[in-house]
Amino acid sequence: MTSFLFVYGTLMQRERNEFTRVIKKSTRYIGKGFVYAKKYDLGDFPGIKIDLSKKHKTQGELYEITANQEELFLILDEYEGYNENNIETSLFIRKEIEVITEHKTFVAWVYEYNQFGNS
Repeated sequence: MTSFLFVYGTLMQRERNEFTRVIKKSTRYIGKGFVYAKKYDLGDFPGIKIDLSKKHKTQGELYEITANQEELFLILDEYEGYNENNIETSLFIRKEIEVITEHKTFVAWVYEYNQFGNS
């Protein structure tokens, strides 16, 4: 089964850091897209909260995961402060969400900021 990843901040191509290099090696770039979410400036990095009302859009990049998904998420989960065994204290949580591109809608993994309460 094909999986996708949507990124919107420090994981975007333009950032050029060790994590963007991991993404580049483990994925195939699909293109630009957006999610219905509000983006917040958290200082050193942004965070999003999914917007069920669909009033806010966050632009980002969509990737098809082509390498070992477990290995990719092991690295990205640590970077994003996500611990599936301790969701309450995780800085971000990884969840699937609809991503809209110019030609198609995908379901992709995204990291949502987890310190404003549940969405």
